[in-house]
Amino acid sequence: MEKLFAPQSQQKHILITEDEDELRSYLEFALKREGYRVSLAKNIKEAVQIIAGAKPDLLVLDITLPDGNGLALCKRLKGLPFTRSLPVLILSARADTGAYAESIAAHADHYLNKPIEKSEQLLGWIRALLGKPALSEEENRCEIKSWFVDRNKGIHTLYYNKKAVFSDLPALHLDLIFHLMKAYPESIERIKLCHLVWGKNFTFNDHELTVLVSRLRKKFNAEGLPFPVKSCRYIGYEFDPSPMQSIGETNADGEKSPTPNETNLPPAIEDFIRRFLNSQENPK
Repeated sequence: MEKLFAPQSQQKHILITEDEDELRSYLEFALKREGYRVSLAKNIKEAVQIIAGAKPDLLVLDITLPDGNGLALCKRLKGLPFTRSLPVLILSARADTGAYAESIAAHADHYLNKPIEKSEQLLGWIRALLGKPALSEEENRCEIKSWFVDRNKGIHTLYYNKKAVFSDLPALHLDLIFHLMKAYPESIERIKLCHLVWGKNFTFNDHELTVLVSRLRKKFNAEGLPFPVKSCRYIGYEFDPSPMQSIGETNADGEKSPTPNETNLPPAIEDFIRRFLNSQENPK
């Protein structure tokens, strides 16, 4: 069936981990129609086996799965060198804002609510997440005065005054700071910044960027650190290496972010991950 749409060698490989049979089949059809190669898993155990055998280019992941919490799996995958760079798009029927915050805390690359009424929304985000260009190790580092960022696998850390202040920032947050540092002392227009952070295929959404900056500000606030991202009215944002004000002094907008979902993976799933993923000798 796949060959009806595109040569397999040219296809991006997407893994759908979803326990609802009808939705899983719908997503499979929509993605294959667009030329993607699709693998299916209905639980975490199956997903881990597929990832270990043929790591996909992107993971579509439900939160509530029969054998564990999808966000716990996402956080686990993002902590392993072999799967750290794997884009993860979370799907959830939860309508509360806490689900979005927990997804970001688990280092997911994006979050979408179910039901998915239009496949174009999902496809747009998949194209955006797959469209991010790869950079060399040196290109993934940047230093501006007291700030240093390293986006390379196994590091993924922001330093301030030669101290690691964030080693667990979600990829979108670190990417935002990285691109603003790269552009310093120039500012970046909002639409261009969106394309740099989410990928060239991202459909510009001003609200998404505003929310991302706000959540990043809260993280700096929680640590009592100066916030180096400055808003340029009517333009976009720029990196400010010497901010005068600490985030801890900001107004009510700086309350502490919601804590991530701390649900641990079941022991059997942890054992699967140790056996199938931790032992990978040649991470991409």
